[in-house]
Amino acid sequence: MRRLVAAGIAIFFLTAVSFGGAARAADIKVLADGPLRSILTQIAESFQRDTEHKVQLSFAPGPALKARIVGGEPAEILITPAPDAEELTKQGKLSADGQASIARVGLGLAIREGVPVPDIGRLDALKETLLRADTIVFNNLASGAQFLKIAERLGISDDVKTKGTEVSSGSAVFDEVLKRNGRDIAVGSTLQIMEYGSKGLRLVGQLPADVQVNTVFVASVLAVAKSPEAAREFIRYLRRPESQAAFAAAGAS
Repeated sequence: MRRLVAAGIAIFFLTAVSFGGAARAADIKVLADGPLRSILTQIAESFQRDTEHKVQLSFAPGPALKARIVGGEPAEILITPAPDAEELTKQGKLSADGQASIARVGLGLAIREGVPVPDIGRLDALKETLLRADTIVFNNLASGAQFLKIAERLGISDDVKTKGTEVSSGSAVFDEVLKRNGRDIAVGSTLQIMEYGSKGLRLVGQLPADVQVNTVFVASVLAVAKSPEAAREFIRYLRRPESQAAFAAAGAS
């Protein structure tokens, strides 16, 4: 009888541990802004190795992500620029609990490999570089609008618009410059520029501090999240020193 009782207790604990592990595991759907694709993919893979959770990443431009959340798309986490996160939190779409800034990303200029690297370290040098470019490619999203304001501040707004090519996303900016063969300049997120290094694009540098515009990306748990605790665990993982070092190495600050 004692053996049967002991065996029963052992089976109970084994079953409890098994079911406990299954209960802890979660599928975490993350909607994230496009510039974060490469680095978030790396960190998510590391998170999955270190935990029992699975992460499904979906990337899109910020305005599209905002529309998807407003439209009721189910997910666990949204990673988007701070103004959108603030607005969606006020609307009750995102939870303030566990919300965290995970990266700050600046604007930079890029050229094709093999093209002479221009000087953009000072405002006068940046202005001269933009005026000498054959074309300047930027997107029609927030970063593109920020760049046009910088051009206006430099007093070359009309010149930039004349030689400018406006496209629909950050990746389209770099793809367009890679297709050209002159003194063409891409304007975009330093994270995405670094990602395109393997495709033949070279980071000239970040814009000078006097005109630099940084986008702060915020990770938030959706109010309708099915696994909010697992979602907050992933956000905490993004804030680890190791993850923050990975963001910095990829071009964020």
